[in-house]
Amino acid sequence: MSGSRKPRIFILASVTLWAALVGLAGCRPPEDPWGKTNKLRVVASFPPLYCFVQNVAGPDAEVRCLIDTEGPHGYQYDPREVRLLRTADVFFANGLTLDDHFTHNLRNSSGNPNLRFVEVGTCIDAGRLLAMKEDEGHSHAGHHHHHHGPNDPHVWLGIPEAIEMVRCIANVLAEKDPAHASGYRQRADAYIERLQKLYAQGREKLAGKNIKLVTVHESLGYFARAFDLQIAGSIQLHPGDEPTGAHIRDLAQLCVKEQVRIIAVEPQYPENTARTLLSVLKDKGVPNPVLVTIDPLETVAGGVEGEGFDAGWYERKMAENIDNLAKAVP
Repeated sequence: MSGSRKPRIFILASVTLWAALVGLAGCRPPEDPWGKTNKLRVVASFPPLYCFVQNVAGPDAEVRCLIDTEGPHGYQYDPREVRLLRTADVFFANGLTLDDHFTHNLRNSSGNPNLRFVEVGTCIDAGRLLAMKEDEGHSHAGHHHHHHGPNDPHVWLGIPEAIEMVRCIANVLAEKDPAHASGYRQRADAYIERLQKLYAQGREKLAGKNIKLVTVHESLGYFARAFDLQIAGSIQLHPGDEPTGAHIRDLAQLCVKEQVRIIAVEPQYPENTARTLLSVLKDKGVPNPVLVTIDPLETVAGGVEGEGFDAGWYERKMAENIDNLAKAVP
């Protein structure tokens, strides 16, 4: 009897040991997503901020971008982002309720007491912030609206505001990494000089054109102010939600009255409704109505790992927006 039990006991012990070894292997801490870098570890919430940070950071910091093909309004983070922030030094967000719904949770979930969390949009002088319309919100799946606070958060689309954001980033990096402070500040000055040149060139291209336009949603307020444009209205009161027929009729009547011929479309949204409005304006005799692509830069086509996304992406895309608009206006 006892002899027949020995093989069973041996097999059971072997299985138990094997399971324990597998379990130990499975409990190994995940690989550090930052690798073995000794540089300052910096995370930016979405593409424009990444460009601002990377231009200031240069070779002195390792910079990662969270968002690529999905916009900040409905972004849902996963454990990979938590691990990224667990050993990060600085986390730059836009703030002003654009990305608060995930950046605050990410910061708290990281369990990183040394993480410097900065909402760069709040560094802009409060007097320069545009008010948000009361009914403006952003859609999540299932038509749940994410409503903004009192201020329009799309600050990166105004180059003067972008410059303030860059200065804020330089100050933060210099404070966090004083050994490279002079490099951060020098690169910030050089980048700001390029942005000022882009701004001056844009104003020259659009000067005196008296441009009125309809937008897809309320995202171009700072862009319009920077280049003296007039926004007559928006197709979507809530991005992602199709407007009612009554709203399109009212918007068409407004365009006829104000002689608005430019409909700004965004590559992130289908053009179906914009094309319907375009047809209505043609039928009603508005001269030469046209669709013009103006990218709000919230996402990157092909993702941040794809071709074409680097520190110069913001400048190139803003220059494209300016050129697209200038070509559409005689």
